Amino acid sequence: MYHKAMAISSRRSTRRARLAAAVFVLFCSALLHPAQARAQAAPPRLERARSLLNQGKAQEALPLLEAAVLTAPQDLDLRCDLARALAWTGRYDDAQKQYALVLAKNPKHREALLGLLRLRGYQGRPQDALALARQGLKDYPQDPEFLQELARLQALIRRADCEKPRRFTARTGYYHEDYNFVGPGNGTELSLEDRQFHGWNVLGGATYQHRFGLDDTDFGVEADHKLGGHGAWAGFAAGGATSGTILPSARGALHGGLPLGAGFSAEAAASYQHYDAADVYGLAPTLTWEGLGLAASVGYSTTQSAFTSGGASGWLGAYNTRLAWEEWCRFKPWISYTHANEAFQPGLSLPPGNFRSDSYGAGFSLRVTPAVELTPYYTYESRPTLAQRVRYVGAGMSYSWGDMK
Repeated sequence: MYHKAMAISSRRSTRRARLAAAVFVLFCSALLHPAQARAQAAPPRLERARSLLNQGKAQEALPLLEAAVLTAPQDLDLRCDLARALAWTGRYDDAQKQYALVLAKNPKHREALLGLLRLRGYQGRPQDALALARQGLKDYPQDPEFLQELARLQALIRRADCEKPRRFTARTGYYHEDYNFVGPGNGTELSLEDRQFHGWNVLGGATYQHRFGLDDTDFGVEADHKLGGHGAWAGFAAGGATSGTILPSARGALHGGLPLGAGFSAEAAASYQHYDAADVYGLAPTLTWEGLGLAASVGYSTTQSAFTSGGASGWLGAYNTRLAWEEWCRFKPWISYTHANEAFQPGLSLPPGNFRSDSYGAGFSLRVTPAVELTPYYTYESRPTLAQRVRYVGAGMSYSWGDMK
């Protein structure tokens, strides 16, 4: 019995010794590797940072990513996430340093090559971005994202060779309307655009119209601003006419857009117009695709009019399509088609019920010099329900100057 008790006691002592040794090893490991110990608690915060970044909330994700990199400085993917957030918040130099650290350790790191490529685009260095796109395709042949960036950059460089972006553009235009049911009309416009007005793209202008024996002049401004680093933008438009008869006496709109990938982008605008006889509310989403030298867009616009006389209302819905050839530098033709349906309630000056219209357009832009561009066009609109037709003939000219900073 004595020997048996001693054996049991010895085994218990051995287990206690092993347990103590394991605790000691874990304690020493925590002391020697505090970063690893903290990193084990970091994933939930890191997941939140990446979720914010994927939502485009780079400013909120940035401090979380900076803290995460301190706990895991060898994590190259994490440094790429931090570089992306820095680029989207405009800290281009800091983003470049992070990408350089990653590529110094792994020159073929895919996300770093792709991120630095896009950063060069933000910095206005398309030739450097093109070299990175070609390098990426050597390391990752047929990679769809590198192929897409290569095609986009080649098209951008071709355009830049012919259409160097300028800060200011002045435009003037004139058009003539020919009706088969009333006297002809005409209109003129004049505008000035500043693409770097305190970070905004601002367009101000005036329009004069003579239609149905009436005259009206509109003054307005339109502005938009980039959002983050995704290529998204948003802006507004506001203005009003002097009489509020054929043009609205007050108008406003909010609009914006964002790229969707694979050459697609989406835009939308919500608008309000006040006339002497009605208030008009509108919504117009548009989907655009660019590729193979083409730019194609499909949109739908709908407006609801609330007339002040008798509380009657009118509705207009229109499908719009446009196809342009963008491959040629100096000459870019386009065609368009619009199908509209309109409905009015009884009590208006127009007959109640529905009628439709089909509009066919064509035109082109001709770059005479790097600074001067001409834009003639012709549109034919048929209104078979009312046996009406309208022809539009117009032309515009623009002059651009001033270097972009």
